[in-house]
Amino acid sequence: MMLGPDLVRMAGGNFVTVGQTAVPIQWRRNRKARRYILRFKQACLIATIPRGGSQREAFDFIQRSQPWIERQLAKKSEPPPTEIWFRGQKFPVAQFGTPHVARYLRAVAITELIPRVRQLAAQTNSQITRVSIRNQRTRWGSCSTRRVINLNWRLIQTPPHVVDYIILHELMHLRQMNHSQRFWREVESVCPTWRDAELWLKRHGREIMAFFD
Repeated sequence: MMLGPDLVRMAGGNFVTVGQTAVPIQWRRNRKARRYILRFKQACLIATIPRGGSQREAFDFIQRSQPWIERQLAKKSEPPPTEIWFRGQKFPVAQFGTPHVARYLRAVAITELIPRVRQLAAQTNSQITRVSIRNQRTRWGSCSTRRVINLNWRLIQTPPHVVDYIILHELMHLRQMNHSQRFWREVESVCPTWRDAELWLKRHGREIMAFFD
């Protein structure tokens, strides 16, 4: 039976035990973080403590995150996937010929997405100051008040029409910094197929986001 996480201190560091599995915890402090954050990396639980936070409160947060921890452990026990999305199609992972698939995809994203943003910005008369390719875990893109367009590198895994939709979506936020009806009319005027793109993301986006989690 799966038990709740018990936090135990052992020689050499802290561990969280779930059932019979002991997972080491690596602590990180981030003055810019607004909340406690957990993620797995190389069989280790990375716990980020925000400014003003404490390790004790982080322990409490880990306790409350039991379902998420159990799901992550279940993922680790599954065989690694053999296929990966790239430009809207699935390819064998081995075809990329490198163990650093994420690094390769991010490099492709930088090479292809930045010029595409500038091209679509010119076509829509959108003034931007910079394009940034980021490792966002919940967003495909964002737009700042400084007219900076941020894109998730995982976007390179989606079809071209989805890429264009996300870019145009963010460019239209330069006109409307909201999701009002007026904003969606702006999107419709430059991307009539935006609903198809949203549907594709609804069907496959979660899988893509979780692949390199």
